[in-house]
Formats: sequence, C-alpha cells, structure tokens
Amino acid sequence: MRARLAAAIATLAANDRAYLAGLALLTACSWGRWLATGSLKVDDNYPPAPISTLLLVILVVGWALLVGSFSGMLADAFDERRVAALPAARVRRLAFVGLAVASLMLPMLSNDLFQLFSWGSLAAHGKDVFTTASAFPESEWHSYVSTRWVETLCHYGPLSVVGAMPSALAHGNPWVAIVLVRVCWLVPLVAVMLVSFRLLPSMRAFHTMLWLNPLWLLEGPGQLHCDLVGLTLVSAGVVLGLRGRKVAAVLLYALAVVSKYTFVFVGPWFLLFDPSSVRRRAGRALLMVTAIGACGAAFYAPFWLGLRTITAPIQDILAEKPGGTLVEVVGDLAALGSSPSPPVVAAVSLALKMVTAVVGARVLYVMLKNNGPEVVALGTGALIVVAVTLGAPKFEPWYLLPALPFFGLSCTPTWRRWLAAAVGLSVLPTFANVLPSSSPIVPVWGVLSTGVNVAWFLAMFRARYLSSLDDATST
Repeated sequence: MRARLAAAIATLAANDRAYLAGLALLTACSWGRWLATGSLKVDDNYPPAPISTLLLVILVVGWALLVGSFSGMLADAFDERRVAALPAARVRRLAFVGLAVASLMLPMLSNDLFQLFSWGSLAAHGKDVFTTASAFPESEWHSYVSTRWVETLCHYGPLSVVGAMPSALAHGNPWVAIVLVRVCWLVPLVAVMLVSFRLLPSMRAFHTMLWLNPLWLLEGPGQLHCDLVGLTLVSAGVVLGLRGRKVAAVLLYALAVVSKYTFVFVGPWFLLFDPSSVRRRAGRALLMVTAIGACGAAFYAPFWLGLRTITAPIQDILAEKPGGTLVEVVGDLAALGSSPSPPVVAAVSLALKMVTAVVGARVLYVMLKNNGPEVVALGTGALIVVAVTLGAPKFEPWYLLPALPFFGLSCTPTWRRWLAAAVGLSVLPTFANVLPSSSPIVPVWGVLSTGVNVAWFLAMFRARYLSSLDDATST
C-alpha cells in the first residue's frame, strides 16, 4: 500500500505535489497536537504555548499551499481550452491520493466528532438524545466533550446518529471508534467517487470543485463532520440524476435531509435539474416530500417520542448564541458602546433574514423562469451560500459543503473567485482552536479572521446574486 501511494505521488505534477504537501502538513499538525497533549480531546486540551504557536504557523503554511494549488486547478478545470493542463485522469488520481492523506488526520479543530460519538453510543443503548441531554454523562465519551456542550441536544438527523453507532463498539477507546466510524463513512464515499468518475468521465470541473476541494478534505474525511454523510448522498444523487435515474436521485436527496436538516436547501436542484412541464414538476415535488417523509419515518421510528423529537433540536439550534456571522460582529461592537446589545442583534438578525428572503426569492424566480441546467445548478449553490452566510445566525466552514456539487456543475468567474477565497478564509477562525484560550494570539486572531470572513460574505454581492445568474441565463 505504501509503495503504491509513493509511486502515485511520484507521478504527480509540481502543483499537485504542493497541494499534497499542504494536506500532509495539516495531517501532521493533527498528530503533532496529539503528541503534545497526550489526548485526542480538542476542547480544553491544548499544547504548551510554544508548540501551539508552531502548530498554528504550520497550519497556515499548509492551508496556503493547499488552497493556492486548488485555485490554480479550479481555473484549469473550468477552462475547456486547458484540458491538457488538468486531464481527467490527473484529477481522479489526485482525488484518491488526497483522500488517503486526509483520512489519516486526527481530531484537531473541533470536538464535534466526540459529541456525535456520544449521541451515537447513547442511542445504540436505547437512550433519548433528541429531546433531552440528561443521559449525556452516561456516555463513555463524556470526558472528551467540553462542559459547555454536554447539555446540547442532538442537532443532527437520525441517519447521522445511526452512522455514529459503531462508536459504541469501541468501549471508550477513541482510536478504535475513529477507525470504525471512518471505515463506515468512507467505504460508501469511495464507492460514490468511483461511480462519479466512471459515469461522468469528462466533467473535470465537477470533480475538481468537489473531490479536490480543500474545505471538503479538511472538514469531511479529515475532521469527520457528519456533513460527509449528507454530501456523499447528495453527490450520488446528482450523478444518478444526470444519468437519468431520477427516482434514485430523489431517494438519495431524502436520505441526505434525514442525515442533517440543512441539506433541505439542495432541494431546488433535484426539483428542477431537467426541463419538464409544470405537471411533472408537481409530481416530482410530491415524490420528494413523500421520500423525505418515508425516510424520516423509517429512521426516526427507533427514537420517536412524539413531535418534540423533531422540534426540540430545532428550538435548541435557534436558541444558540450567534457565532461567526455579521450578527455576532455587530452584537460585539454594540456591546462596546452605550447601546444595549440584544435589541441591536435582533434588528440586524431580522434585517439579514429579510435580505436572505429577498435574494432567495429572486434566485428562485430566475431558476423557475429559465430552468436551464446551468442556471438551476448555479442558483442552487447561490441559495445555499446566502442561507448559511447571511440567513443563519451561526456559521461554520463546513456549512458551505452542500453547495460544492452544484458549483461544480455551473460556476461563473465571479463565483469562482469568491468561492476560492471563501474556502481559504472560512476555516481560519477554527485554527485558533489549537491555541490555549490564555494565548494573546487568540483574541487578535479571532477578531481579524472572523471580521475578514464576515466582510467576504458581503463581497461581490450584486455580481454574485444578480449579474452572475443573468450571465448564466444568457449563455
């Protein structure tokens, strides 16, 4: 296995080697953090200041190499005149080598994995995780989760909880749990990747935007956020939908929604991806609703304790403090002045929701008026981005993952520039999680990285949400 991996790396171009070097540095940092702390726990478990600072520097260097190389490949992938610069075989080879490297990564930037282990393990033993957190201390993973998160209800769908149940077989050994869950999630992922390369061999842009995306590799196979499950299902649905397997595509979409509620935002593509009559659209909409209901009923059945099984987690999500968004930034600024923060935060949140609703309505109108494949794909990606960057009170980098397959199908130069920078900027606030809270770097890094992120959410606003769709409509 090692010999094959070394041989594959030796055949890569210089830009590809820089890409893999950046990914290898990120993976090495995850192991360095474990070696420096002696534990796989992330929250409340930090290396000494000199080591943590060194890890931050290496993370930034590795991320810069990875994102810089990806940006060049993305430009080649969307330019049909540059097929020789980025042939499909090269994309395929790099995708699987990158997956192999990212799959060696340990928890480093987020404790979410151990929360998911806790919910999966408790659910496997018949405990309720959707309406109460009272059983959380009974989990063998309790000590790996920060005290501020132990009273949080499960915010994921039942399919993600079922996917985390293999952690119960580890009996408290985090290494065994990570291996079991990683295998459980990555085997279907590899199958979907193989199918996508086989059935869509000439779609270099799709494969590059999705499988080579640094954000996907870090947050999916690397840090094992459960969005990996949903994105695997959605990507399979897109591939099968493009090949005419419409019922199978809708079923995969429904399963993705049952894995995490936010995947409902990819629905417009599955409804409109091929030109059809109003009657057929209505029939597909009914099929989508029925599929979601059936999948939800099947996966919620073992956990069902009434309607609160669904509503309680949603209420818990809505009650969370804003984070990583314009709402949080304005609230923090207001707290420094004489104005009380809560009314300002509420006003900003309401204004952003109104902007999101107006932009979303306009994008949907264009998609319905001219439902060509490029317009539908670009519109779906735009809807997801506006929802998670402006409409949601909280932002995490992996919230952008559902948009990647659709931008891989259609992405104007404006959106490509914005996305390449968004990928690079979105994870920077989480890099501070390798530093102890007492480090003087943390507040400066947090303010700068979050501020730049929020500013980028608004960058190219008119060009992205208005002009780009018009350009896609005219082509």
